[in-house]
Amino acid sequence: LSGSPDSLLKDEPGAAVQIDSVPLTVGNTWKYLVQRGNNTDTETITVVADTMINGFNAAIVLTDYNGTHSRAYYANKDKAYYMLGYWNAANNSVVILDSPNKLVQFPVAPNTSWTSTGMGANDFNSPYDFQWFGFYTVTTPLGNLNCGKLMFTSSSPIVTYQYYTAKGLVKELQLTAIMPQSGSGP
Repeated sequence: LSGSPDSLLKDEPGAAVQIDSVPLTVGNTWKYLVQRGNNTDTETITVVADTMINGFNAAIVLTDYNGTHSRAYYANKDKAYYMLGYWNAANNSVVILDSPNKLVQFPVAPNTSWTSTGMGANDFNSPYDFQWFGFYTVTTPLGNLNCGKLMFTSSSPIVTYQYYTAKGLVKELQLTAIMPQSGSGP
């Protein structure tokens, strides 16, 4: 990704796509290029197993980012995609969230919004506000893809935009709001 934040957000309208879940089949793998400043790294996400967590048929998902590994637990249920827990490497234990964290609501419907309750007693505790924007075209090395565009925010200054097809997440863009320092204005 390159360019100003304004140029990164100028999306081309796309055709509507039917998305009713995030594909959590064991063996599914997604590879992403992650650009931070002038550095580009690779992130690989793989569904490695199925399990049951609090009545949810859950998937165990491994993420490898630049040699750092993490594990989290996700599920599709009731027209939504949830995070259920994660591996806490510091304590060598699984943390099950106090309540499932709704990350995506289906189907994609422009202007549909919801709030997640947060992710339990950890550093992801603040609520998240989500909203579907509509359908846009994303250019990838595989060609142009029609996607549903989702935005979410929390109490942090970061705004995240995600672009989904029926095959999963295609693109994510995180922007940090830069707040003027007190007394620095005209």
